[in-house]
Amino acid sequence: MKPSSSFNRGFRLRELLSLLAHREGYGPILFHAITGGPESGKSTTTAPYILPKLNMEGYLAVSVSEAATDRLANNISYVNLGRAGFQLSVLGSHLDDEIRACQAIRMLQKKYPKVRHKPAIVATDRGLFDIEAYFAKRVSWLITKTLFRMEGIPWEWAENHYAGVTHMDTIAKGLPELFGKKYTNAHRSESILEAVAQDDRTIGSWSWHPRFCRVKNTDAAGKVISADEKREIVLRDVLATLRRAELAMAA
Repeated sequence: MKPSSSFNRGFRLRELLSLLAHREGYGPILFHAITGGPESGKSTTTAPYILPKLNMEGYLAVSVSEAATDRLANNISYVNLGRAGFQLSVLGSHLDDEIRACQAIRMLQKKYPKVRHKPAIVATDRGLFDIEAYFAKRVSWLITKTLFRMEGIPWEWAENHYAGVTHMDTIAKGLPELFGKKYTNAHRSESILEAVAQDDRTIGSWSWHPRFCRVKNTDAAGKVISADEKREIVLRDVLATLRRAELAMAA
């Protein structure tokens, strides 16, 4: 795992911050992480479902795909880089994607002046803290903090970066008979037990967030929640993030 040079460390964050800086007459750009365990349905929810709905509500919205899957699709894996090295590359890739998403939002704000004053949102398929779930619990916080430092990401900034976080439970929780059948990812091969454990670790990586929302596969009475119902819950949570921002702007 090769660390960034002191000159290059943080260059992605500096670029992102320049795009997020206040612009007179322009609404803020918010980030909402949609995370979850293996086969939770988050990837089929983030861009295909959430974005058109947000646009219909009058908001500018862009999505960020899952960086780890994108890395694996390009033959960049643990085998090439080791576990920590791979997750460091995921951090860099994720920030690159967030930068591109912000650039797209700024272009859309210029193109559509009627909504440029409203808050816009980047819905991310996973977020920066997801990497913590891929290390043993006793060392996950320390390794994550080290990788953040190598990428030039201040821990305190990262904690406040996402205005909301929605966790979608893996289908292995509550509906194990559908695991491996409903939502698939060619780059994942967990068993049901491994998927549940990974989901639990992901919850642990994010549950501290003040705007954390967990979407389960069953309700309090044990009734199965449909995929469309889960997506609607996620949509309502993302809309709540935007409306909180609008209230803050009006205060």
